[in-house]
Amino acid sequence: MIKVTIVLVLYNCILEESLTFQTLKNHLDIFHKLKIAYEFIIYDNSLASLGIADCAEFNIKYIHDSRNLGIATAYNYALNIGIENGSKWILLLDQDTEITCEYVSEILFNCKTLQEEVAIVPRIISNKKIVSPMFQYGLRVEMIDLEKLSTSEKDEKCLMTCINSGAMININFLEKIGGFNEKEFPLDFLDFWLFLQIHQLKAKVYILKSTLSHNLSVSDYNSLSLKRYMSILNSEILFVTKYRREQLGKYKSRLFIRFFKQLFLVKNKKIAYYTLSKRMEM
Repeated sequence: MIKVTIVLVLYNCILEESLTFQTLKNHLDIFHKLKIAYEFIIYDNSLASLGIADCAEFNIKYIHDSRNLGIATAYNYALNIGIENGSKWILLLDQDTEITCEYVSEILFNCKTLQEEVAIVPRIISNKKIVSPMFQYGLRVEMIDLEKLSTSEKDEKCLMTCINSGAMININFLEKIGGFNEKEFPLDFLDFWLFLQIHQLKAKVYILKSTLSHNLSVSDYNSLSLKRYMSILNSEILFVTKYRREQLGKYKSRLFIRFFKQLFLVKNKKIAYYTLSKRMEM
């Protein structure tokens, strides 16, 4: 029987108030119907343990880690549990993704039948816009008509990136690349790094027809604190300078453009000036 390790990462959110948990728990019976075993790990990065109610019926293992080292640490913890317990796949979830019956049914059916793919991903909508998967030609990001693109194939000339939440990743593949990159991308740009590994190894990604709604707050600079933006930009710069160095010249130009846009459009001007300071350091 195929087994899936589910990991849901929390931060300052009570499990029972997590949109992901509230919607997923209603569809866990699909695992049993499709004869797929699962283990459910809740990894809580909150400073203080918020605990969970009696959720024995959902086969939950609760871990509290006040160090808040990011999602990579949580994912690697669940990955090691999955390896020990013989799981084939790990399902990555954050706390504010709305899970649907269609998505659970489709992703579980495909994790049983797919042979070559190392990742199975949904389409993600945030603020009425598709934000995942994203396709990059150089540093230019655009959406490709997914209906005209084979769900198991992608243009070899472009880099496809998908957000972590909702993605099902093959555990053997993760072992091959040494797990999730905690050292360089503990939180931000971990998904970019992961799907770059998939791209470079010419592995296949299966894109589901199912669409999930996700709150991608990082896409709005006005909703970010300076500290949060600094973390994102630092990770972005590391990703480009180390893994997409051929795009460095274009990236530097884009940072200047971003600075001017932020200066005029973002309320917290410190965000714009931080962008400029990092650009001048490069």
